Amino acid sequence: SESVKSDKASDKFPTTFLLKALIGGTIICEVQIQKEIVFVTLHMLNRRYGRIRVVRSGSSSVVNDRESMRTFTEECGRIKKKIRVNNFIYDFHLRYIKQQLEKSTENSLNFNIIEILRSISDNANYVHHRLYHFIFSEESDLIPEGLFDYIVAHPHYFGLYPVISDDKPIACFAKSVCGNNCSSDLCDFRADKRFESTLPKDELIPCIMVLCLPPNTECVAGKVYIEYHVIVFNDNNGYSKSREDNQGELKNRCCQKLESITRQAITYHRRDKLWDQLYTLNRN
Repeated sequence: SESVKSDKASDKFPTTFLLKALIGGTIICEVQIQKEIVFVTLHMLNRRYGRIRVVRSGSSSVVNDRESMRTFTEECGRIKKKIRVNNFIYDFHLRYIKQQLEKSTENSLNFNIIEILRSISDNANYVHHRLYHFIFSEESDLIPEGLFDYIVAHPHYFGLYPVISDDKPIACFAKSVCGNNCSSDLCDFRADKRFESTLPKDELIPCIMVLCLPPNTECVAGKVYIEYHVIVFNDNNGYSKSREDNQGELKNRCCQKLESITRQAITYHRRDKLWDQLYTLNRN
C-alpha cells in the first residue's frame, strides 16, 4: 500500500489515501483524523469501467480480463465482509460520542463535541445507530432574553445533563426522549399516554438528544432557537435502515419535549428573577 496526502486537505486535518492496486482495478481507502475521531471512506474503481473494446470471442485477452475482474471483485467482497468501513466507523463515532457526553457531566472535554456532531451530515446505508439533526423554534412574548443560556446553566431543572467543554457549559443533553425513562419527575411526558407509539420500542429507545444554540444565533427576547441532534441506538444484531416515518415521529416527540422544556424554562426564569429582585430589596 502507498499513502498520499490529498491536495484538498487542510493542514489542520490532513487526509491520507491508502492505495491497493490490482490488475482488475484499484481500491482506495481515504482516512482523515480529526482529533479523537477517524473518518474512513472506501473507494473501489474497476479498471475497465467506461471502456469498450471489441475483441475476438474466446481470445486470451477476454479470458485474462474476466479473471482479473473476478479477482478484483472477490478482493472487494473480502474487504466489505471483513469490515463495513463507513458503517463500522459511523457506529463507532456515535457510541464514542455517547461515552464522551456522559463523561462531560463530571470532567470537562478538551474538544468541542458539538462541532463533531455537526460534521456528521449523512447516515450510512446500513448501521446499528443513527444520527438526526433538527432545528426547533418558538416565538412568544413571554420568552425572555437569554432563555437558552438559562436552560444550559440549569439543566437539572429539566431532567437534562450539562455538556462541559473548556470548563464551561456549552450545551446540554437528555438521555431519553423520553416517557417513563425521563430523569425528571416534573417532565410533562413522563408516563404520558400521548407518548405511546405504534413503532417498535427499540427503534427510538435508548437515545440521546443534544441541545445547543444554532451557529450565528443570539438569545433574544420573544424567540428561542434550539439546534438539537438525536442519536438513536440499536443494539440488536440487525442493521437499521432510515425510515421517513420513524424520523417524522421522532421529530414530533422531540418538538413536544422541547415545547415542554420551553414552558418550564419561562416559568423558572421568571421565578428566579423575582427571587433575585426580592433578595436585592432585602439587602437594601
